[in-house]
Amino acid sequence: MAEHFADMDIESNNRFKKVTELDEGVFKVIEQPLVDLIKKSREWPQKQTMLLCAQFIGTTNFLKEGIFELTTTDNPIAVRVLFRSLIEHYLRFTYIFMRALSEGNDHAATDYLHVLDAREMVDYAKALIFSGGLERGPTGDKNAWSVLDDERMNRNNVSRQETDRVTKLFQIREILNYITKTLASDGKGVPPMLRSIIPEYSLLSSNVHGGPKSLWEMLEEGDVDQRHAALFKYCELAFLMAASVKEFTFMLAAKHETGLIRVAQKIAEYRGQLIQ
Repeated sequence: MAEHFADMDIESNNRFKKVTELDEGVFKVIEQPLVDLIKKSREWPQKQTMLLCAQFIGTTNFLKEGIFELTTTDNPIAVRVLFRSLIEHYLRFTYIFMRALSEGNDHAATDYLHVLDAREMVDYAKALIFSGGLERGPTGDKNAWSVLDDERMNRNNVSRQETDRVTKLFQIREILNYITKTLASDGKGVPPMLRSIIPEYSLLSSNVHGGPKSLWEMLEEGDVDQRHAALFKYCELAFLMAASVKEFTFMLAAKHETGLIRVAQKIAEYRGQLIQ
């Protein structure tokens, strides 16, 4: 992809080339081990968590690839929208990973897969009611829950109370509180990358939701060098987040098969080359 920037200055070309080469290196490290992990994890005590982590590897990787591709076409608005989505995927993965590591069970994965699924179905039922796709009535949760049961969309038979409890746990603010408190209790500070993406998450809301800041940014992006510098920053952070998801997945897998820690260590080496 770096060839798309042949008309740009050497420093910009080198910066983009480095991150894509590191990303390709990470892919080669995990390509076969990930296939093996998915097969073997079906027999592990935390099989649901491991399979969910593998799925997060897929979603974060696709988002990261989209950010790379849109950078080559010089599309900053689309990059920012995908980057904010990537932050949400990364944070929810990190929350599940940290709970799984601490609790040693599949409870976080179950909360995510079963209970949050009910929350999404409730919101969908409310939308159907509002649009007239289902019987007319109040659009609040109470009516939506009755529709959910009537239409057999409550696939996991989850209660409203449990759904409300878990939904709060997976809100971004609650996730950040959990991560920072857990790290503090372990005597660790907030990693620099996490400190970098949190303000971005707030600022990028305008691009996702059509806020005025997104319009002003578009008007102010006439300076090509500044625009490209911002795009490359997103590419680098996208690589770091996607690589972290891969690394943490293999760290968790190493609890069940110790040799897999070497895969996590190799990914960490690639991440470290960009941080340096």
